[in-house]
Amino acid sequence: MLDINYIRENIDFVKKGISAKGYSEEVVDKVLEVDKKRRELINEVDLLRQKRNEAASKKDIEAGKNVKEQLQQKEPQLKELEDQFKSYLLQI
Repeated sequence: MLDINYIRENIDFVKKGISAKGYSEEVVDKVLEVDKKRRELINEVDLLRQKRNEAASKKDIEAGKNVKEQLQQKEPQLKELEDQFKSYLLQI
């Protein structure tokens, strides 16, 4: 399994290596696509966690509940993207 930073920096080289082994180059594109979505969602979840912590420190119960609901929606999506990401990476 290759490091995602290496894949990002050497897309063409990785694609050539994949095709030389007889695998589809599409896997590299899928990895990069899922990685982009995963990183965006990680940022969103981190911001929500920060807002949750701020609401907790201010004892703002209503804001905390709203953030908690948003987190409950985003975290399963993040888990699914993480699983897809790992699955695609293992194919490279």
